Amino acid sequence: MGRTGNRENARTYTIEQCAQVLGIGRNTAYVAAHSGQIPTIKIGKRLLIPKASLELMLDDNLNDLKGRLDRATDSNLRSPLQNL
Repeated sequence: MGRTGNRENARTYTIEQCAQVLGIGRNTAYVAAHSGQIPTIKIGKRLLIPKASLELMLDDNLNDLKGRLDRATDSNLRSPLQNL
């Protein structure tokens, strides 16, 4: 599969594709990739994002957010009851 080949079945995203998936700009995606916020692999000069790694990263962030929301909701529900 060449660079212009069918990427539908590919196991990686390009930076541009990753930016589209995340809803961020191309430059923001490059900055996030270089800072380690987006998991990447480098093959030659190409910077690629494994789809599985991106999904895990998003799932981890979603689970972390859910946990923080649950803790915040629990503490908000307990606070008024503790004042009685």
